[in-house]
Amino acid sequence: MRKKEIKAFISYAHDDSVYFDVLLKGLNSHSSESINYKWEFWNDNNILVGNNWYNEIIKNINECDVAILMVTSNFFASKFIKAEEFSRFIIKAKEKNLVVFPILINYCDFKKWEDLSNIQFYRVNGKDFDLLKKEDIVYADLVVFDKDGVLIPNSNREKYHMKLIVELEKPISQIENDKEVMDKRYLEFPSMTSIKKKKKECTFEVVISTQEDIDPNNLPDHLKDSILSTVYNVLGRRPPKGGFYPGSIKYRLELTRKEAEKLFNAAENGKFSNIKVRKASIYDSKGMLLKSKSYNYTMSKSQLIDDIASRTDLTKINAKKALDAFIESTSDALKTGDRVALVGFGSFSVSEKKSRTGRNPRTEKEITIPVKKVISFKAGSDLSSIVQ
Repeated sequence: MRKKEIKAFISYAHDDSVYFDVLLKGLNSHSSESINYKWEFWNDNNILVGNNWYNEIIKNINECDVAILMVTSNFFASKFIKAEEFSRFIIKAKEKNLVVFPILINYCDFKKWEDLSNIQFYRVNGKDFDLLKKEDIVYADLVVFDKDGVLIPNSNREKYHMKLIVELEKPISQIENDKEVMDKRYLEFPSMTSIKKKKKECTFEVVISTQEDIDPNNLPDHLKDSILSTVYNVLGRRPPKGGFYPGSIKYRLELTRKEAEKLFNAAENGKFSNIKVRKASIYDSKGMLLKSKSYNYTMSKSQLIDDIASRTDLTKINAKKALDAFIESTSDALKTGDRVALVGFGSFSVSEKKSRTGRNPRTEKEITIPVKKVISFKAGSDLSSIVQ
């Protein structure tokens, strides 16, 4: 039987390299004995010379199945780990796309980060290894060096590594079992030739937005045609039963799960013609939400010019001139340190950040960050109330 490939990202502070080296060697040694999984333990030492180290780290965070956290006081002191690695792990874990596996390497306040304190740590009791210390132990208790800096052999350390692999595989197996149950429940699709004979399994719902104000009870034909043509192109056949629902601009279709997934992916990949999809959802036959995703968009300068022109009597050329003049005037005012206030909308201002001591995220060494002027925008009451 072919082993399933699992990628684990090891997150650690470079000051803890002595523990990292020992742990990685143990993981590689004992994971090779796994019956079901082929493990890859990725860490920043895998980054090739000449590659962009930051992009490589983010890429492998996105690709990993497991995040192994080597928790120490140095781990908590790393701003890079908290801001760039741990924050992404938590997001992936909440989407059930990642197993977060924290290991307490040395004694420290592991409740410093709220999201981490809510996660069960890998725990080992001293009595399991016939140690004098009967309560929970940390990895550092098993990693001891002699006076010459040579690692002292320890059979309990090897037991720790073996148990670690077993415990790592438990949540992976659980996720696979849960997925198998979901597959059996939802993913037995009918063939295209027998669709009419099968009961529709779920409902696909798409929420859209438009440039103009539209009465959802009386949608224009061009909007209906755009959605229906997309549905037709994605499914490769005439759209099944569906329709627009009043109260908000929504369109719902009764489909098989496979068809709903196709439309969900089309919405995610921006294939709904020229329509802005704000939200796509799939519900089962009982109305239970199976999956949902919301989308936000960035308005470009050219789109803003088009919008200004559509709201005024200005041509696009004059709308561009007006926008450029606003940008230039605001920039000149801020350059001289003046504040630009637009009552109700908000205000632009310049402030000065004092020189301070920081830490290089790559080397963890302290650096001096010089004085810097920064521009800030504070929303006015009218603007704030609009987005609530």
